[in-house]
Amino acid sequence: MIDKTFFDNVSRETMDDFYNFKSLLMKWNVEINLVSSSTIVDFMTRHVLDSVQLIKYFHSVKGKLLDIGTGGGFPGIPLAIYAKNVYPKIKFNFMDSNSKKCLFIEEVCRNLNIEANIICGRIETIPSVDSDIIVSRALAPLPELLKYSKMHRKINGKCLFLKGKKYDFELEAAKKHWYLSYKIYQSVSHSDGKIIEINQHSLKNKREV
Repeated sequence: MIDKTFFDNVSRETMDDFYNFKSLLMKWNVEINLVSSSTIVDFMTRHVLDSVQLIKYFHSVKGKLLDIGTGGGFPGIPLAIYAKNVYPKIKFNFMDSNSKKCLFIEEVCRNLNIEANIICGRIETIPSVDSDIIVSRALAPLPELLKYSKMHRKINGKCLFLKGKKYDFELEAAKKHWYLSYKIYQSVSHSDGKIIEINQHSLKNKREV
C-alpha cells in the first residue's frame, strides 16, 4: 500500500537513492530552478511520496512509461528509483524542452544507475513515444495535458496526472473539448491533491488544434 507509512517498508538501498537524488537536486537547484527551495525541507513527502503514490494505479508492472515535462524529475525519478528493484520491466522515458533540466536528469540517472531514455525537445514536435503510461506533475492545465498525451499514449494506455485543489475547474474545461473516461483519487501526500487517471480520451471536434 502507498500511504504515509510507505517509507517504513522501503529497502535501505532505495532510501539511499532517494536521499542521493535529494542531494543532487539541491546541488543543481542553485544554478537552475528545479523546485522551490522551501519545499526541500519536506522533500520525502512533498516530492517523493507525492510521486511514488502513482505506482498504485499502474495497470501493469512492465511496459513503457513517459514523464512529460519532467523538470526536476517529478514524478518520474522517484518512480524509477522505487521500480528499479521491484518492477524492473518498466522502461522509463523522461521528456523536457529545457536542455539544462535534461542534463540534470541524465546526471541523476547516471549516478543512481537508472536505465532511462531522456528526450530533450518540445512535446508536440517529438515523434510518438507510444507509451503504456504517461505521468506528469505541474506541467500544464488538464486540457493541454490531454493534447500532449494524445500524441504519445498507446490506445490501451493510461495517463496519471497529479493535480491540486483546482482540479475540478480543469476537468470541466477539458470536458468542453474532450470525451473522457477518467477516475479521480485522493492524494496521500497532500489534502488538497488529487490524481486524475485518464483511460481514454478523444477530441469532440477533430478539427480542433
